[in-house]
Amino acid sequence: FPVTIGQAKGKLMARKCNLRRVDHNQARCFFDKYHPQGGTGVGEHYGLYWNNKLVACMRFTYGGNDRGVSHAREWTLSRYATRVTVVGGASRLFKAFIMDRQPTTVKSFSDNRYFSGAMYEQLGFTLEADIPPDYQVWSSKLGVRPKSHYQRRNLQKRMEEHSIQDTYDYKTDPRTEAELTYSMGCRRLYDCGKKRWVWKSA
Repeated sequence: FPVTIGQAKGKLMARKCNLRRVDHNQARCFFDKYHPQGGTGVGEHYGLYWNNKLVACMRFTYGGNDRGVSHAREWTLSRYATRVTVVGGASRLFKAFIMDRQPTTVKSFSDNRYFSGAMYEQLGFTLEADIPPDYQVWSSKLGVRPKSHYQRRNLQKRMEEHSIQDTYDYKTDPRTEAELTYSMGCRRLYDCGKKRWVWKSA
């Protein structure tokens, strides 16, 4: 991906790029390639283009991670990725979103395995909470799935998918989620915890 104008030592300057909205399919493919969590999910996408090539993309999701809370739904900055270093890229994209939607709050999460969260401080977010390690579940049959797929009410279906000849009533069976999960040959994959960040309008 050759870059010449607006580049310094292999870096692009955000102010030299064109900013525009990105359609879902292009954003999903971009995140699949350049973000460790992939492109799964929906939202509004803002991108920076250089020579008509997408070089930075940011996704905002409305109501993401709001289940079980009593307050009004909020915007979440759920993805940001670049294909090359784009100096000022996150700031320019975030400001464009703020101008368009004028939210009162925006939240986001940083995964301690990959990020320190410094980008959020630069964007004006404050650290709201340190979230302890959590896990996903891996099996040779289904690959990696969220732990919710292996909650008690879903275990009978998972057992059938793993060809386990057994019956499980999640309301009465004393066996735990962990016991049944390991009996299927699955393993829990723990992360290193997360940080929850929040941005508030002045």
